[in-house]
This record gives sequence, C-alpha cells and structure tokens, in this order.
Amino acid sequence: MSLAQIRLSSAALCTDDTSSNCRERLITLQREVVQDYPVPIPQPNVPALITPDEAVIDYKKYLADNAGSPKLIVFKQLYPRILLNKYGILASNNRALIRYFTEHMLEAHSQDFATLAKALLVIRDDVPAGQYNQWLAVTIREAEAWQLTRQKVLTNLKQTIAQVEASPDFEQKKSRRLNLKFAQKQLEVTTIADDLQALRKLQQPVLQ
Repeated sequence: MSLAQIRLSSAALCTDDTSSNCRERLITLQREVVQDYPVPIPQPNVPALITPDEAVIDYKKYLADNAGSPKLIVFKQLYPRILLNKYGILASNNRALIRYFTEHMLEAHSQDFATLAKALLVIRDDVPAGQYNQWLAVTIREAEAWQLTRQKVLTNLKQTIAQVEASPDFEQKKSRRLNLKFAQKQLEVTTIADDLQALRKLQQPVLQ
C-alpha cells in the first residue's frame, strides 16, 4: 500500500470530520507530504538506504523544518508507522522511542489501529494509568466509529449493486457494477475487528 492510499483522519485538522472542504484540504496535505518524502521507505528484498537511527534523525528534522505546519497532522499519521514497523523500532527494546512515535500517532488521530494496538501493549507499563486509559478510550472510540462507517458504506454498496443489477439497462451498466463490486471487495478486506479486540483487551488490566 502506498502512502497515498493510507486512510487518514481529519479529526486533528478540523472539528467536522465529514466536511468535504476539510477532506479536500487533508488530501492536499497528504500529497504534499508524499512529495516531500521526508524519510526513505524500506522496500521488500531491498537493502535499506539508511539506518533506523538515521531515519529517526530525518523524522525529527522534518518536524523541526515544518514546525507549526498543518502538514505535520498528516506526517504524524503516515511516518511513525513506517519507523515503528519498517525500521524495526516497534520490535526493539527502545520503549522511549516507541512511546515517542505512538504519542505522535495518537495526537494526529492515526487510523492504523493495528500498529497502535501493538505499540500500546509495549509501552503499557511506562505510561501513568490515567493517561494510558484515556489513550485507549479515544483509540477504541475511533476504531468503533470506523467499523460503523465501514458497515454503513458496505450496506449502501450492496444496495446500489442490487439496484444496478435489477436495472432494465443493466447491460449498459456492467462497468459500473464491476467498479462497485471492486470497491465492495476492497472494503470487506479492511476489517479491523482483530485490532479492536486487541485494544479492548489492553483496557481490562488498566480498569482493574
């Protein structure tokens, strides 16, 4: 999946997450960050261009160079997950650095719930219980909201496909049906049920 395909949240950019103007602005910022390419992204079966330490330096430099820019809202959703997963920081023993990137993801309302679930598990003992529980509550609420939105979109897609198939001029709409079926298939494989379950499990020890 390319950076341009990653699902983003506009919650940190504007209060109305459903605003078309806000989403358009978010997409524009996403394009800018992708074009900037602030940290090289390791590719499968290809030696990394830089070390994890150098990647962290590049990451922090981009933060400093763009201080106060709304681009950082997108940057903090896209690049912490790269440092954590592709540069191996999440699998390291550097819990301070894992927390650093996790906090950035939370601050920007990252929708990468799989990475957040893994990272929050690692830093659980390093964060005050109240703060940790607050992070979990917000992340779980946002994950549940995404699941609900996904289900509504799926339902609407299925209804639209059924209407197209029942249309008298179906032969002329076959290409549209193919596009709708593709969108349905893509959405069906983006379930976060396992990630949501993992996040809820993390909440239990904190509440005891």
